[in-house]
Amino acid sequence: MPTALEVTKKFLYSDAFNRYDNDDIPIEDCKFLNFTEFLDEIDVFKNPTAARSNGLYKNGKWSLLGYSVNTFREENDDLEIDEDDESNTTNHFENSFTVKWEYTIFNGVFSEDNQVKKTPKLKIEKCINETVRFLEKTFSNDFINDVNEARELQQQILKQENENNLNLLEICIISDNIIELDKLPEKVKIKNIGLECRIKYWDLKRWNDLKRSKSKRESINIDLKTEAYSHYSVPYVKKEILGKMNYYLSIFPGDLIADLYETYNTSLLENNVRVFLSATRKANKAIRQTIGANSGDDAHKFFSYNNGISATAEVIEIENDKIVKIKDFQIVNGGQTTATIHYSRRKDNYLLDDVFVAVKITELKKNKEYSSIVNKISQAANTQSAVSESDFFANDKMLVEIEKISAKNPIQTVDERNIFYFFERMKGQFNVSKLTSGTGKTQQRWLETHPKSLMFDKIDLARWANIMEELPHIAATGAQKQFKDYMNNKHFQREEINFNNYKNLIGLGLLFKRIKKLCGTSTGKVYPSLTIDPITKTHAPVAMSTAIYTTAIIHKITSGQLDYWGIYNYKYLLAKAINSKDRINSDLDSILEKLIKLTWNQIAKFGGAAAQEKTKTLECWNFVKSNILISTEIKNELKPFLISQEEKVKRSSFIENSEDFDYFNGISILLSNGGSVIQKLHNIANTNEEFKIEKKTIENFLKKIEKNHLLPMKRAEEIIVFYKRLIEKGFRFESKDKGNLIEELILNNIYNNVFKNKDLYLEKLYESCFEDELLFDENEKKYEKVQDIIEKYYREYGLSINDLKTLYSVLN
Repeated sequence: MPTALEVTKKFLYSDAFNRYDNDDIPIEDCKFLNFTEFLDEIDVFKNPTAARSNGLYKNGKWSLLGYSVNTFREENDDLEIDEDDESNTTNHFENSFTVKWEYTIFNGVFSEDNQVKKTPKLKIEKCINETVRFLEKTFSNDFINDVNEARELQQQILKQENENNLNLLEICIISDNIIELDKLPEKVKIKNIGLECRIKYWDLKRWNDLKRSKSKRESINIDLKTEAYSHYSVPYVKKEILGKMNYYLSIFPGDLIADLYETYNTSLLENNVRVFLSATRKANKAIRQTIGANSGDDAHKFFSYNNGISATAEVIEIENDKIVKIKDFQIVNGGQTTATIHYSRRKDNYLLDDVFVAVKITELKKNKEYSSIVNKISQAANTQSAVSESDFFANDKMLVEIEKISAKNPIQTVDERNIFYFFERMKGQFNVSKLTSGTGKTQQRWLETHPKSLMFDKIDLARWANIMEELPHIAATGAQKQFKDYMNNKHFQREEINFNNYKNLIGLGLLFKRIKKLCGTSTGKVYPSLTIDPITKTHAPVAMSTAIYTTAIIHKITSGQLDYWGIYNYKYLLAKAINSKDRINSDLDSILEKLIKLTWNQIAKFGGAAAQEKTKTLECWNFVKSNILISTEIKNELKPFLISQEEKVKRSSFIENSEDFDYFNGISILLSNGGSVIQKLHNIANTNEEFKIEKKTIENFLKKIEKNHLLPMKRAEEIIVFYKRLIEKGFRFESKDKGNLIEELILNNIYNNVFKNKDLYLEKLYESCFEDELLFDENEKKYEKVQDIIEKYYREYGLSINDLKTLYSVLN
């Protein structure tokens, strides 16, 4: 039986040739991209680009396979941000950062077969030398003659270096075989500029270990007995809590901190609450001044002046009363200290001989309480510089899950473009993601699919949840306070997130965003103020509170039956109106404007001159909801946007991804009995003037079936809605006559067995490849085909008839 590595290499090898068959790129680039794109998916490298090229420079050969580029923002100033004043946040992030660039240059060796071997050391050293020669050529302003990716890379690197924005340049050697690290260099110098580059190595084993791990995160294991760290001594004291956890208080030399950050960069800080690390904030300037040569004898006082670092580890090993090994080291508080120490040594050229840091390490086992404990450690320890209350919760399990749901579930606009809602789990994450998506057209394409107007953050999430619970007086309190109350379940128990209640919450959130826009401003021409003080007849600055209360009123009077899923799915022009710079009237605007005025009138009556502050009280909410009079006319206008109570219950209780269920269930209905249902639908639409509008949709869908094109989810949903409408009108679709469109497929089985839990299904299918060694190659191809189809479904939101037939045949 083949080993796990052999199986992995076979998959890599066959995937490369599948890619070669379908994409117009050389097989060498296919191998490179297959290897590096997985590392991109799990955030080891960003945006790997094939740039295979070679040539001669100074009587020696240069070469590279590709590169990756990462960007981050470094603060330029000492802006003090009022965390409850949300108007400051955007300007702060847009105007007060310098973009820093990090490049990884890839080179390496890919084999010509799928056997697992050792990569010869001489080949590795040759790759390193040729990569160094490429960089020397670059920094000599000796550009490649051809217009290609490698030449563009040269120009990028020089541009960032000349503008003093090149933060990191490193080399990574990759191989689909085994690399033995003994006696391979960890760093190398670029002679003509004196720059020292770190060298990373990624071989098949390391790649496979991460591919098969559940966390998809590589542990940071520090071995202080290796040559790189053996000159450091790390003393400690220990407190042991039997059956629970162990605590260590240790002292790290400043150079060890800088070395660790130089090697692992921000992956050290995975559980830290901050996105941006800055050397210019006041606290961090003080750190640099203490370390710096100009501060006289103060460097040794660093230990006293600094609050130190809090970290977690899975296992700590001790020898001779010193810490010698730390398994899965993560800094949960002290990221600013860590980055600034490294900055001081690298950028300021300060010596760290007299710098020592107090490091508190909690030895933790990875269990279900891990994330909660990490958050509490971070919150308790974080006092060094201003951090929002919301930042302490960045790693909460629910917020992480919302981020995953947002990233994996695009919605389709009317022109069938995929658009993603973006959840900013950590402050500034939207800007970081935009910058790391690429440059120029690539970044513009990312923005088109991730419009900033549809971005939401933790504060928004809490506010919308508070509104949905009919607690607008809580939502109207300070941004951070209402968020903290929500996360701590102070006013109600927050429910476990799933795709269904996620869509409800985002739908309500979009409604709120539209209402807030419609409330207008004092100088608004496109959106004039609707909150006019009844006494002074001037604009009253209470748009936020009025929008919160209006949304809560709508949720209350509709008993939560507004079609939030429809709003989420770009219906009613509401999301489009939010996303447009120009005024676009949504289908709901006229109703919303009436309700805004009615709500504001009651707020003004209760609050008078102190209306803004009064909206934060329960008494105000009780007054508004008791005294507001919603006319029958307005209620009737709202009816077309409501769902039934039965549908509301279904949306609330059906935890599975109901869009997947609805798609396969709908396709199953349309194609049942040889396609007789959709053929009858076409006949009805073709012969009945009342349903003529549906004719073109059904005809196009039939063509897609016949020509084996993708059957889009959105179109299937529209036809099923028409089908249900006809049933309500008394039409019957039971027929003994079999359709001639398609052979019988039991598509509900595809949903139940494959898409209901696709990861479990793929795991079982993968294991079945080994059940019969003689059929391994055949089974392997079957597995790959199914995996491709599943990925295609989530990428393109639909499948073709041939895709469905393949899944059906595999299941049977």
